[in-house]
Amino acid sequence: MNITEFLEKNKKVVTIFIFLIILSLFFMNKLTGLISEIGELLQYNISFKIGFGLLFLVIIILYVSLINKRYIHKKSTNFLIYYIFLIYLFLRLHPFDKYAISFVNIFNSIKYADVLFVIAGLHSLNLFSTLKKITDNDEHTFFIDDAPYIDEAIDNERILEQLIETISNFKPKPAFSIGINAVWGYGKSSFLHRLKSQYIAKHPKSIVFWYRIWKNKGSNAIIENFFDELKNNLKPYSGEISNDIDKYVDSILSLSNTDLKKLNDFGKSFFTENETLESFYSDINDIIKTIDRQIIILLDDLDRLEKEEIMNTLKLIRTLSDFDNVIFIAGYDRQYITDTIDIKKANYLDKIFNVEINLLPFNPELISNELLRIIDINFPKSNSNEDETELYTVFKNLFEYNQNMSLDTIPSNNDLKNVISSDHKLSYENFLLTYRDVKRFVNEFKFNITFLGERTNVVIEEYILLKLTTYKYRNLQKTLFNVLEKFLDKGEINNSNGNITVDAYFSDEFYVYTNKNRDHLKKSMLIYYSEEDFNIVDAVLCRLFGKKNGEYFQKNQNSIAKIFYTDIYIKNNIAGYLISISQMHTAYFENQLFDLALTINRENKNLFSVINEIKQFIYNNKPQSKEQFFDSIKTLNHIIKNSNIYDDKRSLEISVEAFNRFYNKLKRSFNKDILDVISSRPIGYIDILIGELNMNLIRNIYSNDNKFLYSTEAYGIFEIEFLYIEKLKYLITIQSNPLIILQHYLRYPKYLVSDRRIIYSEETNNLIKSDIQNRFSKYFKNELFKSLRKNGIDKNAGEFVGYEPYFALAQIFSDPNTILELVKFPSDKSLYDKFYQKGWDNLLHFLKQIIEEEEEEEDEEENDKELIDIESELANSIKFIEKYKDKNYKALTENEYDQIWNNLPFDTKV
Repeated sequence: MNITEFLEKNKKVVTIFIFLIILSLFFMNKLTGLISEIGELLQYNISFKIGFGLLFLVIIILYVSLINKRYIHKKSTNFLIYYIFLIYLFLRLHPFDKYAISFVNIFNSIKYADVLFVIAGLHSLNLFSTLKKITDNDEHTFFIDDAPYIDEAIDNERILEQLIETISNFKPKPAFSIGINAVWGYGKSSFLHRLKSQYIAKHPKSIVFWYRIWKNKGSNAIIENFFDELKNNLKPYSGEISNDIDKYVDSILSLSNTDLKKLNDFGKSFFTENETLESFYSDINDIIKTIDRQIIILLDDLDRLEKEEIMNTLKLIRTLSDFDNVIFIAGYDRQYITDTIDIKKANYLDKIFNVEINLLPFNPELISNELLRIIDINFPKSNSNEDETELYTVFKNLFEYNQNMSLDTIPSNNDLKNVISSDHKLSYENFLLTYRDVKRFVNEFKFNITFLGERTNVVIEEYILLKLTTYKYRNLQKTLFNVLEKFLDKGEINNSNGNITVDAYFSDEFYVYTNKNRDHLKKSMLIYYSEEDFNIVDAVLCRLFGKKNGEYFQKNQNSIAKIFYTDIYIKNNIAGYLISISQMHTAYFENQLFDLALTINRENKNLFSVINEIKQFIYNNKPQSKEQFFDSIKTLNHIIKNSNIYDDKRSLEISVEAFNRFYNKLKRSFNKDILDVISSRPIGYIDILIGELNMNLIRNIYSNDNKFLYSTEAYGIFEIEFLYIEKLKYLITIQSNPLIILQHYLRYPKYLVSDRRIIYSEETNNLIKSDIQNRFSKYFKNELFKSLRKNGIDKNAGEFVGYEPYFALAQIFSDPNTILELVKFPSDKSLYDKFYQKGWDNLLHFLKQIIEEEEEEEDEEENDKELIDIESELANSIKFIEKYKDKNYKALTENEYDQIWNNLPFDTKV
């Protein structure tokens, strides 16, 4: 901001300042007397000097802080400081001996009061720093300013010139209203801004000012603020106008609701019923005639207003300010105005505006030129990356060659009748209609492209075309591009001829736009869009997803049609808070996807959105090598916490594909790698998946229930058992937490017997039983033996189902031969009872043996300290099982259960 702009903006304050200085000079003798009296009150002793020094230091520190943060002072503060400084300057320099004051020296010729020089200097630095901030804000920023064109020629320049010539020196009686009609973005604001600047340059005596209607809320505000603007612009030419306008406004605002309605309905004819209002109106009109200057009032953005605000503004133009010499020029979108006000008043605008001028649409060629000009400024050619195509060139040539990119790459001997194409010739005119569109699009494009990292992550022509489409059709981002699988087919390259094969088995390499898709899309789009809109979007999809052969994808490996890369375009390379899609791509190619997921978890930022993106990325991109499969399945095992049928089926598909392609159906090699995967976590997703597969296999074997049948090609019943047993051995070897071992154990039943009761394998029972014997105290304190510990059974559960030991204990300690016998005759209830009874007997024997061994070791003073801690509780656990056995393996009552843990006889009531 230069000095001229500053004075123009603050002319009122500067004028008052000058007059106050002049007034002070008139009364300088009185002023110096007052200052002298104040000075005589001060004692310039040591305490004063200390206080003065501290005050000076505080002032310096304060101003350093204010300057550093470029603090903006109130105008009144600036006024006061410079007024005091200027008066002191008069007195300090002794311009008049009569008014001279003898200021006290600090030393030599330096006065105490000279601190005002320091304050004024620091304050000036502070003021200049704020002006610099304003200048800095005016410099080039990331986004392009969406301001109207003011001092530049516009598309409707001929219309502008003719309008200026037409209204030159035109002083209508009464007011004359001109409407400037154009849809949003067609340059109404630019037209009015340029009109003002050009008209003032040619007719400096005319009074031209803006009235920003949309900044006022409510009818009273619209009226009050309008007349304030009118008053401020007429005050320099009349001293009477302010008072008359104030009275006029007060009279309007004091009208009753009934009178206001009459004023709105009947306009100026109502004035004859209100002599006071008519009188004030006439007084103002007479003053305006006397001023004898053309008054042009510019109103913009009527199409930002609501219904009542529009009606109040039109009433203001038609009735309340229908003065002589006044010309209203208002910009609006007629369609919006007529749709917003009552239908019966659809022609209301014709009664308000004497003439309406329609702005012409922008020249498409000029729009393209403006786009290229802005792109050239905002994306200068980079020398840092030779592979990076200059964006200006890409934008310039985007629509220069064949519109359907797919046709360029289809061999001549290919059957073109199935190639989806469009006759619609795309151009920037399809997406950008105005200069404002250009600015808004480039701003969005600049912001979005920053997420790509390297522009080589995409085919930049395809990326630009997609962004143009989603700019023009906002809703398509959600209804089409985010759900492409609903509208497009999938395909893969046919190795025999290099063409894309649609609907191939497990095809998930490419998205393909077909005639069937076109029909589906057309039905969906025509509900909300026009036929022309559909033709544009159809042409875009033909260009992006039309059938292409392998040659095209060799040249453009990261095309949007390749499903592996699609999300970079659609999701703008954003996978979530922590990672980008291109990062996942890189990790996937380098077989480091698991490491990436592990890093996210390690940083305790395991956001659901990020995890879901990684999961979907794996599902959408089938592995190309054994190493890639291993990395993918290991990642799924780590990141999926709560799976569903979709997750299970997709994960199984990946495993089956890898089993056939990379392992040549060799189960030993496949099982070894899967075992490495499930051993990487105590309990992971693949454990859960294999457990679900196991249950389905058991249902099929024992009950012919095919409802949840999964493919067993990769995971058969023997492979599942192998993985399960080996994982259990691994957990036991590393002495994993007994709770983890129990969870793993319960996930893999082997048989179904008598009314679908689950039986676990004899081998796993032996493994866990052996581990219990080795680490009994660890197990006893954990979940498996919880029911045998004091208060281990929840009272609410006991009330409904009774108190009995955990069934898994009898399973683990059951006799292997009994299991085999039961499996041969699974419907025999007596064998099932025998199986469980034998298990409880074996458990009881084991626990008693623990007690006996502990007593023997106690005599030898070699007993286990942990066993000593549980010895008394263990004795009651034995009583619990014995009582359970005495009741013929039926649940205990609450009273019986409490008797055990309170060491009372069983005939005692608790």
